[in-house]
Amino acid sequence: MANIKIQVRYIKESEAPISMINFIGAAEKIIEFLNQAGQDVGLKLDTSKWYAVKFKSSDPTYDIYQELGEEQIDKYSNILEKIMGCRFSVQLLGNGINLETYKKYLEIAKPIGFGERISLGVYRGKAAKKPAKQFELDKERAESESEKINSIKAVKGKEGLKYHGEIQGIIWNWHKEGDKPHIEVKDFNTGKLVKCYYADKLYEDIFYLFEIRKNIVFVQGEIVIEHPGGLIEKMENVDTVSINKYAKLHRDGDLDKFFGCAPGLTKGLSAREYIERMRDE
Repeated sequence: MANIKIQVRYIKESEAPISMINFIGAAEKIIEFLNQAGQDVGLKLDTSKWYAVKFKSSDPTYDIYQELGEEQIDKYSNILEKIMGCRFSVQLLGNGINLETYKKYLEIAKPIGFGERISLGVYRGKAAKKPAKQFELDKERAESESEKINSIKAVKGKEGLKYHGEIQGIIWNWHKEGDKPHIEVKDFNTGKLVKCYYADKLYEDIFYLFEIRKNIVFVQGEIVIEHPGGLIEKMENVDTVSINKYAKLHRDGDLDKFFGCAPGLTKGLSAREYIERMRDE
């Protein structure tokens, strides 16, 4: 057995004393987050067995630890750094991170004041004298990230978590016949093949995606995840497909369709003559 050890720093911009209520409140939120992250990798951590050592009054800084097996420590360290190092986007929901755990991480900043930050870092290896990476969280960022999460309005349905979002990748397969036509897109975020189901009205838009074999495509629709923290399973009700972040304004040949659409406009003059007359006027 060995210890998972995490450094905690309470950073304050001013020299004013730290409120004990803020300090203790943040410590409690940190433990809640650490326990929740443990559950995501199959660990049942005991709240009463987190111990604090190496207090420094200048920062203040201290270490917390709990005893775990060697293999558990590596797995647990990875998920902690993955969560603390990310920024929220709809892709986070389908990238193996539990949204509820990420929200627990953001809650660490609730008890602290503006101008204060909490920094967490995981010690990697028994001989490590300090964490290789530090992850800082302040109240402003936590509130901003929470607003983004609330705006998603994801709902749990019979098939799991659903929300409107986007994936980016390369089309792997196209199943254009049958009751449920769809394309399979290899998602750049996860490397997973995602089935994207579309209505017949999008057939022509999808056809043009194949103009270039390795086109990078953007697909928007209702993303389905089996459970929070899982990977994207499929996309239903696709509403937009494009080869650019913003859909093409025109396709090759569209301009030709205008020729001859208003035969009496020039009143018998050639196009050149008509344009010259308009310039003179």
